[in-house]
Amino acid sequence: RSSRPRPCTRHRTSSYRRLSHRSRNNYRCWANSPCLDRRFAYNRAGKDWCPPCKMTAKNVFGSRDFAKWSTNFILVELDFPKGAARSKIPPQYLELAQALKVTSYPTVWFVETTIKENNPQLNPINKIVGGYRDANAWINQANKILKK
Repeated sequence: RSSRPRPCTRHRTSSYRRLSHRSRNNYRCWANSPCLDRRFAYNRAGKDWCPPCKMTAKNVFGSRDFAKWSTNFILVELDFPKGAARSKIPPQYLELAQALKVTSYPTVWFVETTIKENNPQLNPINKIVGGYRDANAWINQANKILKK
């Protein structure tokens, strides 16, 4: 079996923005999908209150360069709102953030998924922490991580 991910035929996407809201916010859906040999990037963000999260979403994830580049993985957004909405954060998001030891916003974890004993397993590769204004700088950092 090749160490490179197989192309996904069911959930093909070139950009995070093309994923439906339901899919983007349901990491178990993606972890259980036929895309198991794909790499995922889980973005922990506070999109309603976090300036670096908003900056990265606009300048990186919303860019054409990112849309072209992002066919290498599936980006899944996990939103962590503040205030009263915080009580509505799905328990799975909290479990995933705890398992990946996420402590700041935004954090993008690159992971590979496999099946072990009929359960999806997330195998962390590495992370990018902090906001980015330049899509190419973020992509270069991600490429370094994915080549390791």
